[in-house]
Amino acid sequence: MKLKRNCMFFNATVEGSATVDWGHELGQSQHSGYLMSAKGCSEIINGLVFNQVKDNNNFSYGRGGKKDNKEIEIISVFNNVKIRVYDVDEDVHSTHTISKPFILIIAKETSVTTHPGRRTLKMNIGFLYNDIKNQNFYDEINTITSNPWFGYSLSYDNIDTGVLTITIIKAPQPEAIEGKPKLVYATSSERKVIWNKLVDDYSKKYDLLNKDEEPYPTSNANNFSAKNIIYFGSPGTGKSNTVDKLTEGQNVRKITFHPEYDYHSFVGSYKPSMKDENIVYKFVPQIFTKIYVEAWNNPEEHYFLQIEEINRGNCAEIFGDLFQLLDRDSDGSSKYEVDADEELIKYLTDELEENKDGIKDGKIKLPKNLSILATMNTSDQSLFPMDSAFKRRWNWEYIQINYDCTISNFTIKLDNGNYYEWLKFLKEVNTLILETTGTPDKQIGNWFINATSTGNLIDEKNFINKVLFYLWNDVFKDEDESLFDIDNKTRTYEDFFTDNEDSSLIIKMLEEKLNLVKIKTTTAEANKAEQ
Repeated sequence: MKLKRNCMFFNATVEGSATVDWGHELGQSQHSGYLMSAKGCSEIINGLVFNQVKDNNNFSYGRGGKKDNKEIEIISVFNNVKIRVYDVDEDVHSTHTISKPFILIIAKETSVTTHPGRRTLKMNIGFLYNDIKNQNFYDEINTITSNPWFGYSLSYDNIDTGVLTITIIKAPQPEAIEGKPKLVYATSSERKVIWNKLVDDYSKKYDLLNKDEEPYPTSNANNFSAKNIIYFGSPGTGKSNTVDKLTEGQNVRKITFHPEYDYHSFVGSYKPSMKDENIVYKFVPQIFTKIYVEAWNNPEEHYFLQIEEINRGNCAEIFGDLFQLLDRDSDGSSKYEVDADEELIKYLTDELEENKDGIKDGKIKLPKNLSILATMNTSDQSLFPMDSAFKRRWNWEYIQINYDCTISNFTIKLDNGNYYEWLKFLKEVNTLILETTGTPDKQIGNWFINATSTGNLIDEKNFINKVLFYLWNDVFKDEDESLFDIDNKTRTYEDFFTDNEDSSLIIKMLEEKLNLVKIKTTTAEANKAEQ
């Protein structure tokens, strides 16, 4: 994501004020680079979420900084940071790993007069979190270059290595102003003109060579090593959404595993088909073979096979001996080859055009530009257990429940007019699930249920039919201690339709069993939320 020129800069002192903005606006402006849809912005936000801290009370603006009319929404600490330095004088890039952590936040404008609601990515030098100081981070960069420099772009690779990369432009060193040796630019306007010229010249070159802002480059795929990754977690944590964002705009084929899915459904088989008026048999490729051919025939592009609910299918049967291909070499290609069936050999020989490495000597292997991304719901992990040989061939990424996620701060609305906070319900019910079952596998994620688009409300009927049904049927039904033990009686799911007069059963569950307090909502506020 490209940054404003004044987001961060050092060693560029001018006559008069030269205050750094320390922020890049993310919305409410028509200027290029200020929109949430700007290239690379979604990856930065993903990185902020993945590296978000819990205890916001330990954060300070520091150095006398004030938050003014801003409300902090996300505080994140990045421990893996690299800077990519473009030296204008030498016309070369160099990459350096920074040992100090870096604090980034998103702040919301709360003023009623200037851009209310606008989000800003902030990176102040004075930020403090526990013993982490942005001052130390910037000081380390300044040991790499004493020239004037400014931030050009941010990128975050949340799949390959989880590294935040800051690209900076190391500007030519101006002569000190006569009589004022500490000043290198006469005015801020002069600095702006010079820097804009540097950016104009650099952007043309940067756009040609830079692929860091895309999690998976769609060209020059040799720069990226393919992966096998399973994203796992409780139901509703956003696993599919995470993978969808990573493959958005990429070359991707998607499939959902299920109990009846088998090897031939995955790879292909001989099937009858009509040719003229005759029935003939021919090999019909399925999703694996299709994307295998596409990846081999287009080595300069990256391809993704996206598997939803991978553990709802019998992986040992579906992959067969293909699971050997999942062992990756350092460049992302298969470490081992496997023999293909005769019909698959014939099909691949015909389809792989000039690139025959994909079916060499009757053997197949995954190319270095084909990644396999999958999701797994931990509450269903006993459906088809995965053996250890299969598991170890994957990287595993845990998608956790985020109790501080403001965009999922829905409101449960009962028919009697009581309102309760969804995130507080999640925290309490998930604590009880863990204590009762001894495992987090059946806990509920932020997006287990959909709220209304207006008001972010979860109505009582939807809450009973989806949330309570899951808790009764999949979590507490066979437990000795149950959330459904109300009034010295074990309630069944059906009781919430027959004995729930004036929402009484749900209120007792929420307030007595989970210690929730209803939101003090006025009638006017409630009506506004529903409109």
